[in-house]
Amino acid sequence: MKWHRTDRVSLGFGLFFLVVAAVWVIVEVSRLDANAATWSAVCGLFIVGLLGIAGIAAAARRRHTDDPRP
Repeated sequence: MKWHRTDRVSLGFGLFFLVVAAVWVIVEVSRLDANAATWSAVCGLFIVGLLGIAGIAAAARRRHTDDPRP
């Protein structure tokens, strides 16, 4: 099998739908009200956003440290 780089956009959307499905399952199992489910989704998306920002910062730092210029 030929190896290829990870498509981050597809990975991001996959994680997004995974979070949505997880929130739905939690709501169905625990019978949370709509307000609690909304806040769960917001917190999940906020965490995914923070992870994305951290990934961008790490990539920029690696790019900057690999720069051979003085």
